[in-house]
Amino acid sequence: MKQMLVGVVLIGGAGGYVWSDIFPSNVRLEKSTVHVSKNRQSPALIQVPPTEADAEAYKAWATGQPASTNWPGATKPAQPVVHTVTYSGCDEVRALGKAPLFSDQPGYRSDMDGDGDGVACEPIR
Repeated sequence: MKQMLVGVVLIGGAGGYVWSDIFPSNVRLEKSTVHVSKNRQSPALIQVPPTEADAEAYKAWATGQPASTNWPGATKPAQPVVHTVTYSGCDEVRALGKAPLFSDQPGYRSDMDGDGDGVACEPIR
């Protein structure tokens, strides 16, 4: 069986070689040339002078000062977002998997801290 498989592969390879020699494909690869004109400047290389507002913003940035917010496209400084969390009680805190709550964590209330040690919703003992 092995010998027959090897023979078929050899005959197929030889047949493919002979077939390609008898019937060559009509596809011919030719070198193509690209002509680049050195007289034209690429649009990407055209320099556009900065506007006065852009120049002011660059000067402020270079000196480390805050940029003026009166030029187009300027955004106001971001305001800090204050997140407040309120839980209805320790049952809700435990159900959400947030227990125990420490005094510096959001959602802590002294009325949920039974012994006043700064830890609310402690495990029930």
